[in-house]
Amino acid sequence: MNLDIKKIKNWNLEIEKYLTTKWKNSNENKFNEKTNKLIYSIDTPPPYINAPIHMGHAITYCYMDFFARYKRMKNFEVLFPLGLDRNGLPIEMGAEKKFKVSPFKIGKEKFIEYCEKLLSESSEESIDSFDRRYL
Repeated sequence: MNLDIKKIKNWNLEIEKYLTTKWKNSNENKFNEKTNKLIYSIDTPPPYINAPIHMGHAITYCYMDFFARYKRMKNFEVLFPLGLDRNGLPIEMGAEKKFKVSPFKIGKEKFIEYCEKLLSESSEESIDSFDRRYL
């Protein structure tokens, strides 16, 4: 799809999808390990996967994104990784709630399958949400 972004007056989902795809396919914000620039690294605390992301996630990542963009404009090589916390009680509670199961009734192995299913579904959605941070 070829869109002339400068001629479009109103934002819509088609434009967002176009820009997100364009960004994902570019190397514009990829970290270059062999750079001669000064490196600015943002140590991101990994949010739990509980898609869709909530306002707290969004605000936290907006602040970090402001710093990353500023440092890029100042000619730093910026390392701004996205990590997702895929362990712990929130995942177990999410699986219990979503699938209406109890580890005490179905057993450990079956419950882990439900947790893995939740993680596979919500990881992709969370990553897609955070990917838009570079637009």
